[in-house]
Amino acid sequence: MPATNHEYWRAKFEGNMARDARNNAELARDGWRVIRIWEHEVLDDDLAAHAVSRVMSAVRNSSVHSSRLRRSSPRRTRSRRLVAHPHRQAETSAHAG
Repeated sequence: MPATNHEYWRAKFEGNMARDARNNAELARDGWRVIRIWEHEVLDDDLAAHAVSRVMSAVRNSSVHSSRLRRSSPRRTRSRRLVAHPHRQAETSAHAG
């Protein structure tokens, strides 16, 4: 939390968390899985390694097994996307299509 203007930042962080929860719920309803990677995580080697582990774990634990991906048609595979903004978190999502 920044050292000044605590009330502003508390309200901003709470609003951001509520927005993220709504977005996560909407994406989950549409079959997406969201993994947030914050900018500070990629600037530190240990945190970056942990972020990569989270993504790898999500892919491994995906409901579509890799051997099934090779045999299935393009419409039945999972698509992956990485959305990043230089001053915000990156989001990677998996969607069953």
